[in-house]
Amino acid sequence: MSTECLSKKLWMHLLDIHDYQIFVGTWNVAGNPPLNDLDVEQWLNVKELADVYVLGFQEIVPLNAGNVFGAEDGGPATKWEQLICRSLNGTIRPSVSAPSSFEATNVCKTAKHADLSVAETTASKVQECSTTSHQANNNEEIIIVKRKPGRHKKVLSACEQDFTPLYKMGPAVAYEEPETVDEVSKALELRLLENANGVCDEEILAKSLLSTSQDVQESDPEPVEGKYVRIISKQMAGIFLTVWVRRDLHCHVHNVKVSCVGCGLMGYYGNKGSVAVSLCIHRTSFCFICSHLTAGDKEGNELRRNVDVSDILRRTSFSRSSKTIWVDLPQTILEHDRIIWLGDLNYRLTVSDSETRKLLAKMNLDALLEKDQRAGRVFEGWQEGPIFFAPTYKYNINSTGYSGESSRPGAMRRTPAWCDRILWFGEGLKQISYKRSESMLSDHRPVSAMFLVDVKFITGQSIKRLPSVSGENTAKPVRTRWPSFDSREQHHKDAFW
Repeated sequence: MSTECLSKKLWMHLLDIHDYQIFVGTWNVAGNPPLNDLDVEQWLNVKELADVYVLGFQEIVPLNAGNVFGAEDGGPATKWEQLICRSLNGTIRPSVSAPSSFEATNVCKTAKHADLSVAETTASKVQECSTTSHQANNNEEIIIVKRKPGRHKKVLSACEQDFTPLYKMGPAVAYEEPETVDEVSKALELRLLENANGVCDEEILAKSLLSTSQDVQESDPEPVEGKYVRIISKQMAGIFLTVWVRRDLHCHVHNVKVSCVGCGLMGYYGNKGSVAVSLCIHRTSFCFICSHLTAGDKEGNELRRNVDVSDILRRTSFSRSSKTIWVDLPQTILEHDRIIWLGDLNYRLTVSDSETRKLLAKMNLDALLEKDQRAGRVFEGWQEGPIFFAPTYKYNINSTGYSGESSRPGAMRRTPAWCDRILWFGEGLKQISYKRSESMLSDHRPVSAMFLVDVKFITGQSIKRLPSVSGENTAKPVRTRWPSFDSREQHHKDAFW
């Protein structure tokens, strides 16, 4: 039996399935920083806490020449992160670090803050690192930093090593799996790949994995404040994507990478485009794409938006930064197991402004949705939940009225549309809510969706199902679901890979 076939055979017995809740939110904030008293708890739905929060912003800074062509302004993003952290964790605040550069967490026993980003690493720790680098497809330098043997792996961008402000230069970085995952990978890899004939003693492998699982459980991080930690934040001009997870889940998040695609001025600048994050939770890969597509409601503008989507799908790429037995680590968007696309897609309605407003007055949303430009085309095969909320664009700021309803001279008039959307692709995702919130900070209303997502993982119980030398074990993978917040937390103590 070949090594490849044996590997697939073992994976079938090793993997169980658990349902996680992932909250996804998108908001075009029109360049407005959050007010001190801004309440985002309705948008984040904090009464029903999820396991993972994926939040995307568009126009997080005004899209003027300075912000598009000049140095990135990370100030507003930091304020938004502080607001998110307060909403998810109560009064806990993240340390002030660069939200525009790639930030990731790993297994760290001494973490004491809600933000576990690598930006807090001290100068003495930096000196212990040896560095290698290569180029990503989007011309952002990827730097992988490995610690000396026996120490936890850390990742630093080049600018972190001299402690200059991260938002000024911060290139994208990637980091390897946590040591605890590497230990399990190594156990599998040795058994599967060492033997030239591809023969594996599964009973020895099971004992090795069970031993590893005990080590992992004993090395859990000590309890700290705050239920949620930030895994990664990345800004490109006005587009900003940040991912937060339950603290007890963060050590199971690995292979985090980022890719930015500019589709704006000259087809390159970041006033339009996407920020995409690739990561793995346990043994399942995820891709989250936050985009801001070409604006405009003139005939033909939708073709430019379609080109933007095609460019993002074609140009987004994630490098393989480390050796792993999981040889099919995704490199493109569509290679991931679970894919969610969020953002200001800017698709409009192919109906006149006057007719749109007449239908809105009657709340005849079905008739309007039939005229939606997004249907089909480049998003063929993607899914979107049913829309039962009014168009999210364009409102008068600090008003419940759509733009153009005012008789004020010179008032800008825009036909209402569902510009802000959340889509998904592939199997293993079930959308359980899709709605908008009513904050009047911007001319867009924030949109959110909650997903129930299948995640593959390994536990001691799944290892016991490995086929024995004498015969096959016919036990099937187990699907687990914990409806309560506390029981999901307990699960992370049992699942080790």
